Amino acid sequence: MNAVFLSVQMLTGLVTYAVFVGCDPKLNGEITDYDQIFPHLVMRLFSDIPVLRGLFLSTVFAAALSTLSSGVNGIACVLVEDVFMDIYLTVSKGSRLRRSRLTFIARFIAILFGLVIIGLAFLLQVVPAGVLRISFSIFGAIGGPILTVFTLGIIFPFINKWGALFGFLGSLVAGLTMIVGTLYFYTFQEHVLAPLTNATCSIVNSSVSTSAPSLVTAVTPAPPPEYGFSFFNLSYLYLTPFCLLVGLVIAVPISLLTGKLPAT
Repeated sequence: MNAVFLSVQMLTGLVTYAVFVGCDPKLNGEITDYDQIFPHLVMRLFSDIPVLRGLFLSTVFAAALSTLSSGVNGIACVLVEDVFMDIYLTVSKGSRLRRSRLTFIARFIAILFGLVIIGLAFLLQVVPAGVLRISFSIFGAIGGPILTVFTLGIIFPFINKWGALFGFLGSLVAGLTMIVGTLYFYTFQEHVLAPLTNATCSIVNSSVSTSAPSLVTAVTPAPPPEYGFSFFNLSYLYLTPFCLLVGLVIAVPISLLTGKLPAT
């Protein structure tokens, strides 16, 4: 199923390129950010079919809201069951909590996380890194330490608790550091994009559609700035292997120094 989705995404990208090649919608002022190019493509290709455009928008909103609602409710349930209840039972010496109050606490946590997500949505508008890059970076920084622990347990039987603990923490710190550094790099550093053009855009009036070249004078693009070597230039797709490597480098020596786990 994943291969099917990737194939559809690839074909969608090829269609988008074929439609907008030589006529960049951002240069024309039709969109303000390249994240809007796919909805703009749908509106342009299916402008004569209003039902299909509305169906597309409703599908996007339904998918986003269903994913967010299930995630927020899942976080609220986990926090109430595994965190709040443990603390409450420890403090209250085992006394029971009314179900109505427990439901109120879960709803309050869900609303709180919903407000946080809304705030992050407004915050991401000013971050040039893009939502996809940020989301994959977070997944890599969280999944890398987890992969480190499983890899240590499967491949290295001598790893003890101290090696696993410090390997996990080191991998997590390395991943979070890479996220912060990458966001800083893409926010405050200058980036030179490939030369874009709108030379083949059509000039359409009420009755005649003609193709005319743009009046923008072609210029030679400036060479990209030289920043030198930096770990923060690492692609977000390599963040999980990077966290895994850091965790292994930390966990193996610590386990050997603190006394490796005896073989069973």
